[in-house]
Amino acid sequence: MKFSIKYIPLYIVTYILIALSGTHCYGETTPFERHILALYDSTEDADVDQTLIHTYAEVILNHMGLIVDYHDIAQKLPTDDQMSHYRGIISWFQDDNIPHAAEYVQWLAKQIKAGRKAIILGSLGAFYDKNGTQVELDELNKLFALFGVQMTYNETNNPFLIEIAYKDSSMVEFERPLDMEVSRYIQYTQIDPSINPYLILRRTDIPDSASAMIFTCKAGAMVMSPYVYYLHPETYKTHWRINPFRLFKEALFLETAPVPDTTTYYGKRLVFSHIDGDGFISLSLAEQNKLCGQVVIDEILSKYPFPISVSIVVGEILTAPEKLWIKDVQTEIIDPIRKMYLLPNIEPASHGYTHPLHWENQLTAILIPGYSEIVSAENMDAMEGTAYESLSMDMAVIDRTPEEMVKQEIISSLDYINTNLIPEGIAPAHTMFWTGNCVPQQQALKLCEENDILCINGGDPLFDEEYDSYTYLCPIKRFSENGWQFYTAACNENIYTNLWEGPYYGFKQVIETFKHTESPVRIKPANIYYHFYSGERYASIGALRTVYDYVIEKHYHPVFASTYLRMARDWFETDINILEPNHGYKISNNGYCRTVRIDDCTAHPDFGKCTGVIGYMHYQGSLYVHLDEFKQAQLWLTDRSSDDHVYLVSSTAELTELAMSKNSINFVMNGFGQCIVEFANLNPDSEYQVTLDTFSETILSDDHGSLKITFPSYTRIKNGHVRITAR
Repeated sequence: MKFSIKYIPLYIVTYILIALSGTHCYGETTPFERHILALYDSTEDADVDQTLIHTYAEVILNHMGLIVDYHDIAQKLPTDDQMSHYRGIISWFQDDNIPHAAEYVQWLAKQIKAGRKAIILGSLGAFYDKNGTQVELDELNKLFALFGVQMTYNETNNPFLIEIAYKDSSMVEFERPLDMEVSRYIQYTQIDPSINPYLILRRTDIPDSASAMIFTCKAGAMVMSPYVYYLHPETYKTHWRINPFRLFKEALFLETAPVPDTTTYYGKRLVFSHIDGDGFISLSLAEQNKLCGQVVIDEILSKYPFPISVSIVVGEILTAPEKLWIKDVQTEIIDPIRKMYLLPNIEPASHGYTHPLHWENQLTAILIPGYSEIVSAENMDAMEGTAYESLSMDMAVIDRTPEEMVKQEIISSLDYINTNLIPEGIAPAHTMFWTGNCVPQQQALKLCEENDILCINGGDPLFDEEYDSYTYLCPIKRFSENGWQFYTAACNENIYTNLWEGPYYGFKQVIETFKHTESPVRIKPANIYYHFYSGERYASIGALRTVYDYVIEKHYHPVFASTYLRMARDWFETDINILEPNHGYKISNNGYCRTVRIDDCTAHPDFGKCTGVIGYMHYQGSLYVHLDEFKQAQLWLTDRSSDDHVYLVSSTAELTELAMSKNSINFVMNGFGQCIVEFANLNPDSEYQVTLDTFSETILSDDHGSLKITFPSYTRIKNGHVRITAR
């Protein structure tokens, strides 16, 4: 029998072409350098988590596809070899003195001369050493000359002596106007006509006093304090003054290139949902004689065809016999949990052994005799300085070494869940939802990394009418040199209900965060994140229904939390190489992050040259490109769209083994609920027969050749083989 290549599926041909292709075919490639070095001073901020860069700026840099690494300048400055893979440097010091100030000024000048961009926010920081020694003005101006300015001090904080000579409101009044809030002046005289000043101030009592307080330049950018952001002196609410999206892009000279994106999956906004295990065994006030966990199972998990990752606090089960309202642990708790994990839309996870409240101090929520001790006068120091010091709740202190504690809370909790709560045939739990303050020790993150345990929580991002600023969002992950802690993409109901004091319908407010992080910029995926104690009240159950209904109506792309976590990690491990500037790119990762985005782009993929690219769409002025499940792709752009190649426009389900032609499309589909898939460039005004298992329907393409398929609603479609053929 003769073998013909026309019978080989397209996805296999694509894989072979990718394996055979190499960048040598296109000459030298240029890496799109994604790493930015953030400098901080541990004498100002003890932890990276507390720095202004991590708190406010990193989420914007992540949106631009940039990875932020941190270095403490109180330690030795990075060597040339260590700096070789950095695109640029960002600093945001809060005062004018840092360790080794004079050495730092020379080092930063050297980095700029080597071609790295530098963004100075707030203050250079290096006017004085920590011992009070002032850096010579001539040395400072050698550095400032690289930015195109010369500093002559003439500083004043008297607002009556300062006036605005020029401002670009779109850059310097992004979230708050400067009206009546120009309160600091220091003279930076422009000496390079090529810089782009956006805020120029002058002193009314000094001639020739024009000062560029916000500008971009060949070296990067400078934004002087207090014109980076606004901190309200009474409410402590924050707003950007500068437009960080625009300023960072200009300062870093970001070339046109695709960047990985965790907000979008096959053109649709990504959404995931996860439940912290707190309160499963609490008694519900909404339904008599039911536990909160059972109410959530009955009213949400069993009714919504939506993937939800559900964790358990092991200590709740172990201490359940002590609760007066629980008569039988097996029938009231263990059996319902095992039935819950049999639901096809549920995946298991751990929320700790005893739910630590403060990981470093080993303060925990559940007393387990022999493992922890009730808080008393002898161990009261575990509460001091924590957010739990003023709370009236039962707490205990874990009586173990830190190493023993993290192993018990992580490994032992997962072992208990997998041994006692996961039915046979169900994949074991391998995800940890951090508890309490969500700041686990470094050894905890290292332990998760060594045992292939995914982990999430912390960050608490929100963006609504009350907290109406991008400053309340968080980066993709917490910085760690020992493992990976990914932040949530939205707040949970504990925050919206004022620590469960009410209003109990408050979680509905998370929809406002979904809206603000979707438009005008899709900067975060949606995340429905809550606790089992939401089953306690009618109002809180109603809020959950409202949120799920909203997301389902939007036709987002739903995934398990573990899927998002793999995508998020792959975001950091994605390499972009430029094959031809503004035209060709090679993308390499582990096959989990399947979306790349090019901002301010009206071009189209050139499918005749692309490999590993299965579709695209334009949205908010950006080009979103869909990649297949293989680990390498080549993206080539063209100014003209073509109707020669069938491509995927969008999908609310995962598609693999995709083979497309004008007359036939085949793929394997995994999804939840009502899956909607749209293709373009098929035969116009033509009938296509769509089959999936027992489902079969004839669908008509429109006059442009677009075909939109709405499948029946299933709780879960797992490895469904879809065949679409022209009639």
